[in-house]
Amino acid sequence: MKYILLTLLLPLFASAQTVHIKDDKIDYEETVSVKSGSKSALYNSAKAALMHSINSDGKAIITDAKKNDKIAACGSIKLSPDGVTVNKLLFTIEMKIKKDGYKYHIHKVHVVQYKSGVKISDISSEDLLEGMDSSGDTAAKTEKQLNEIDMDFQKIIALIKADMNGSK
Repeated sequence: MKYILLTLLLPLFASAQTVHIKDDKIDYEETVSVKSGSKSALYNSAKAALMHSINSDGKAIITDAKKNDKIAACGSIKLSPDGVTVNKLLFTIEMKIKKDGYKYHIHKVHVVQYKSGVKISDISSEDLLEGMDSSGDTAAKTEKQLNEIDMDFQKIIALIKADMNGSK
C-alpha cells in the first residue's frame, strides 16, 4: 500500500519548483573553487563570463571594481508569455573574485509585465513566491513561472562555471 501511494505522489514531487529562496526572496549564492594561474586571470574570466552568460550587448556591467575584485551586472530574460502579456525577468548578478575561486550572488529578482509594449506591472520575487500560497490556477501559473526562472538561472550558472573553468 505504501509503495502504491508513493508511486502516485511521485509526479507531484518531481514537478515541484526548486527555485532558491533566502529571506522570502529568490536568491542564488554559491562559492566555487577554481584552480587558476592568477587572481587577475580569474577576474578577466569572470567579466567575460558575465557578458557571455547574460546575453548582454556590452552595456550590462554596472560595477567593475577590479581593485575590490568585484564585478556585477544586470540581466534580463524574456520569459514565456502569459496570453498577450509579455514577462521579462530582471535580476542582478554579482561576482567576488577570490584567490582560489569566486562567489556569485543572483538577487534583486523581479518580473516586469508588458501588454502591447506598455509596462503594466512589476512583480517582486516576494510577490512571486506569495503566489505559491494561493490555490488553483494562480498557484499552477506561479509554479510554472518559478520553474522557468530556476531553469534560466541554472543555465546562467552553468555557463559561468564553464567559462570560469576555462580560465585555467
